[in-house]
Amino acid sequence: GGWMLNYGNVSDLVHTADELAELAKTDGLTGAYNRRYFFAKLEEEWSGYQRYGRPLSVLIVDLDKFKSVNDVFGHEAGDHVIKTLLNLIIII
Repeated sequence: GGWMLNYGNVSDLVHTADELAELAKTDGLTGAYNRRYFFAKLEEEWSGYQRYGRPLSVLIVDLDKFKSVNDVFGHEAGDHVIKTLLNLIIII
């Protein structure tokens, strides 16, 4: 038995871990938070609502028949529509 000590600069590793954590909670196309993040944040806010009685509002937007936009105008146009819609919505 013995001891082995290893010292090194872990700042790159921490930076990479932070980037991976951000990628895990955002959509690659839009940068908007994904469903996993939404439910985690909703649970956090719901707990705050129950504990402190602070106001809570939730806005959910659904694009009905959006597939037809991609089918008729192409995926690039569909991506543009999604990005434009997200720029119109203010998420606090």
